[in-house]
Parts: sequence; structure tokens; C-alpha cells
Amino acid sequence: MLALRPSPLEASGAGVPLALARASCHRGTHRCRTFAAAHSVLLLRVSLALVYCGFGVLKLIPGASPAEHLAGETLGALSLGLLKPGLSLPLLGLFEVAIGLAVLFAPRSRWTVPLLLLHLAGTFTPLLLFPHETFTAFPFPTLVGQYILKNVVLAAAAISILPKP
Repeated sequence: MLALRPSPLEASGAGVPLALARASCHRGTHRCRTFAAAHSVLLLRVSLALVYCGFGVLKLIPGASPAEHLAGETLGALSLGLLKPGLSLPLLGLFEVAIGLAVLFAPRSRWTVPLLLLHLAGTFTPLLLFPHETFTAFPFPTLVGQYILKNVVLAAAAISILPKP
């Protein structure tokens, strides 16, 4: 039979605190995993709701949204010039606030996630409509392009909160 020699730390008695620290870390990791399993969807819903309500409210206040120009230009282009920024931005802001509230209070509604994903699809259209504003040279996005591309994370969060069948 092969005899295992204690490591220098264990031989000096220092292995006991190391074993305790390892066990404590394991318990902490287990608690984090348990918390995440129980609350991750709720945390995503609250986060999405805050982002949508916050950005939506900014569009209701003229000059408050850093995306105001881009959103106005995009909605004008998508509506073939029928929607002017003075009307389209408040409508978009109300739509975003409504999505945020629906994500928070009616996540199981059959309309909540599809409307959220429809909105997110619309947020990517400036990449196609205004490539000169969204890319310095493909595939290098400008700050505006980066602002748009971060919506991939919001789309992933929206998909992950889809109601279970």
C-alpha cells in the first residue's frame, strides 16, 4: 500500500485553516448557486424593466436622451418620413416604458417578450440604415454602434425570461 506523505503545510498544521477556508468557499459557492437558481429570472426582469423604463422616460423629456437624434432619424427612415421626431420620440418612450412595466408586472403575457424582441430588432436597424454613423470601418463600431450592439445582451436576457410552457 502506498503511504501518502502530508504536504509541508499539513505537516506544520497549516493545512487545517486551508481546509476550513476551502469548505467555507464551497459553502459560499453553493449559496450563490442556490440564490441564482431561485432568483435569476426575477433579477433579469427587474433589470430589464429598469433599463426600459429609464430609457423610455428619457425619450419623453426633450433633449434628455443621448440617443434622441439616432432614434428620431431611425423612426423617420422606417416610417418613410411620416413620423417626425417630435411625435415619434414620445411614442417610442411610452412604448419602452410600457415594455418595462410589462416585463416587471406581466412577464407571462403572450405579448411581453415578443414586443420586447420586436423593439430590440428595431434598435439594430441603424446598423443597416446609417452605417456611416455606426461603424468607422466594418467591423469597428463607433460609440453609437457600440451603444446599439450592447442590445445583444438585452435580447439574450429577454429570451431567458420567456415563460416556461
